[in-house]
Amino acid sequence: LINTGLNDEQKKFVEIMQSSGDNLLTIINQILDLSKIESQKFELDVHDFNLHVAMYDIIEMLAVKAGKKDLAFNFTIGNDVPCSLRGDSGRIRQVVLNLSYNAIKFTEKGSVNVNVIVVNESETEVRLKFEINDTGIGIPEEHMKDLFVPFMQVDGGMNRKYGGTGLGLSISSSLVKLLGSEIVLESRIGIGSRFYFTLEAGVSIKRTMRDSFASCRGLSACIVSSLPDDLVLLNVEYYLQSLGIDINFIQSTEKCGDFSCDIFIVINSKMIMDELRSNP
Repeated sequence: LINTGLNDEQKKFVEIMQSSGDNLLTIINQILDLSKIESQKFELDVHDFNLHVAMYDIIEMLAVKAGKKDLAFNFTIGNDVPCSLRGDSGRIRQVVLNLSYNAIKFTEKGSVNVNVIVVNESETEVRLKFEINDTGIGIPEEHMKDLFVPFMQVDGGMNRKYGGTGLGLSISSSLVKLLGSEIVLESRIGIGSRFYFTLEAGVSIKRTMRDSFASCRGLSACIVSSLPDDLVLLNVEYYLQSLGIDINFIQSTEKCGDFSCDIFIVINSKMIMDELRSNP
């Protein structure tokens, strides 16, 4: 419906309906998750997975949300993180998504950074640290203990301004406990907050992104894009950096001759394509 020939007012109404439906579905899913956890009927789905693949779509989703608020968003998975892990990727994604979404919601300017690093590892297991940092409003120390209580929020004024049910953090905390860990919170008013947790995962194959693409390290790439905050550009930048490739950004094809690189990438935009047609 939203892609049909609607006028601006009709389109706005449809967007409100879609947003309300999405919010209602989120609330229903959260209540169902909470009831399963409280009744101790919540089961983990342990399977083999690739962390980069598991996180790809939520990175894209979070980058869009951050972009709408003009926030810098960075999601980094360490090059020494094994490619093939064993655990419940769905619940890990859910926790990372909840914590990151909250960080974006309560940050008005600055950045949100998500990092996954290896704490220690053996031949069969790895302990990973998931860390979400923001430059948001911060949380008063006296309210920190209430954040993980179902339906609790810092105060009514924040609820009116930012919305939410007060269930996301509670569910995330319960899921991390089921996964054998706990969420740690550090925060300063007006400075920002830091949520982190560590998880043990099985290692299916002792191979990392760094091993898989070792030949790429030291290469250089030139990326031509007139849109520095474009989602495609952010995704390309993330994956090239994860492979150890040095990046040069160019906003116009006229400056391409100033750089020497191994890889040349053009992010399609009308301005860039017009330049290429006029200067083949």
